[in-house]
Amino acid sequence: MAVISNEERSRLARLISLLQDSPSTAAEILSNEGIGLTADRAHVVGASGVAGVGKSTLIAQMLPVLRKKGLRVVVLAIDPTSDISSGALLGDRIRMRDSYMDDGVFIRSLGTRGAPDALTVALPAIASASATFCDVVLVETAGAGQVDVAIHKFVDTFITVLAPLGDVITLMKSGQTEHAHIVAVNVRKGLSESEQFVEQARILLGNDELEDGWKRQVFAIDAKHGDGIEPLIYDGILSHRDAQKNRN
Repeated sequence: MAVISNEERSRLARLISLLQDSPSTAAEILSNEGIGLTADRAHVVGASGVAGVGKSTLIAQMLPVLRKKGLRVVVLAIDPTSDISSGALLGDRIRMRDSYMDDGVFIRSLGTRGAPDALTVALPAIASASATFCDVVLVETAGAGQVDVAIHKFVDTFITVLAPLGDVITLMKSGQTEHAHIVAVNVRKGLSESEQFVEQARILLGNDELEDGWKRQVFAIDAKHGDGIEPLIYDGILSHRDAQKNRN
């Protein structure tokens, strides 16, 4: 199974640090490293949603499934930087600890460092650098609101993760769901309200045709127990990746 070598890990870790510390010279750094912003690269997936919705738990469940496909994965997990202490907990990776010893997975936590939209500074450059060393890059935003939509500009496939809360009006509001290629509803087992929310999401959001010709897909998942992860990956992420390749 394909791996990310120790040499590649060291180089990528150094590159990410450089790009975060000197975002204004990102293009120069990548050029010096022989990495082009538009070069052939891995598929970049962004996952966003409100704090506590289950993004990092979902990614933790996705990693072994992607690895079974032989895909090398880089995870960029973004946490909010405090405007008081200037520090960040960088705790999302704790939920991904089962993949720490997998030599085909590289996990890096990043603080927002004042960047808007629940992102981090120099994200396009960091994602581009990461995509040179793997097959799939997973970007997890910090806890985001409905209007934090910029992530969709920097990824190939955008997933918005929803909790089955609210009603049909909630689903009709503008925001992240407008740009999402995939909507993942993190359901709660045994609650009829969850099933009803998923059906409403499929009716209101599913199959809308986006700019790239893809029809938005809605998946019910249970991130805690790992249910629905394979359909999300095979029929969602990898299907969208293949559709983009065929379109190009």
